[in-house]
Amino acid sequence: FGGATDYLGVEQALHYLAGDWNEEDALKQVASSAIYRSTMQYVMAIERIAYGDRDGARRHFEECLQTPQFETTARAWAQARLARMDRDPNWPDWIEKQP
Repeated sequence: FGGATDYLGVEQALHYLAGDWNEEDALKQVASSAIYRSTMQYVMAIERIAYGDRDGARRHFEECLQTPQFETTARAWAQARLARMDRDPNWPDWIEKQP
């Protein structure tokens, strides 16, 4: 990857999403950076939602917020997604509509 993807852990997140690393390996790769860990947790949460796993998504969003760091876009979106999940436990509702 490299280049423009080497920003706030995006390159590492792409390796995870591409299947180069499982969750455990991905989190090891970003262990030394709070910002990269936060980004990775957020990406893992979004992937969980895409697969219809609300509980897994919630766990990763919460981990994203528990990572000590400055505010980032990943943290802001994780906070927004958790607030949405708290307001509506069935969000996103398309999960139930899958065949």
